[in-house]
Amino acid sequence: MNIFVVGCQHRAPIVDLHLQESGVPYISYCTPDYELPDGFQPNHAYCRLVFNQRNHMRCCYGHRDVMRMMPPGSTALILEDDAKPNTSAWLDIAKD
Repeated sequence: MNIFVVGCQHRAPIVDLHLQESGVPYISYCTPDYELPDGFQPNHAYCRLVFNQRNHMRCCYGHRDVMRMMPPGSTALILEDDAKPNTSAWLDIAKD
């Protein structure tokens, strides 16, 4: 199973430390600074749910980009750059 970390150029991924300690190979992906289309206007009914439209779009696009890198039919664990394990068995749980 491949492990990917979706991050950005604006901060160092927190999860890197945990992955490096475990010795598990992983692929780090830096999401480009995607911009909202010119003239974008958020639907005000949803603004209270997503406070930063641009960062939310970048997050979604980063995951999309990683999934496009995967071979068809493969399995992967895609982690956010700020993910922190809550148990020492986190990799075994993910593999199951």
